[in-house]
Amino acid sequence: MLTVEQGKLDWLNSHIPFQLMEQVKINDLIIDMRTPTLISGPLFAPRITFLPSSLIRTYGKINKTLTLNKLRLPLAGTYLTAQGVTGRFQAIAVTTDSYCGVR
Repeated sequence: MLTVEQGKLDWLNSHIPFQLMEQVKINDLIIDMRTPTLISGPLFAPRITFLPSSLIRTYGKINKTLTLNKLRLPLAGTYLTAQGVTGRFQAIAVTTDSYCGVR
């Protein structure tokens, strides 16, 4: 679900807060997403900032032997521009393999 809050749409200085909350299931893999976000700056070069509590979580079976117990991707404080992603971008993962065990 996409929720767009009241903001300011301007050619030079936009300020549009929104939040994307969704759960996606792809076969046996589940992706949970909660990303409060702010679009700011000029319309021709916006900056998308992920606000506190922005998080993507994934879990489930990847293939016959590998299970993703937990993958957490905190996005708070990172931002996206035409030049790419900037900020602390760090994933936390726990997996189980039927041959090797927990990693």
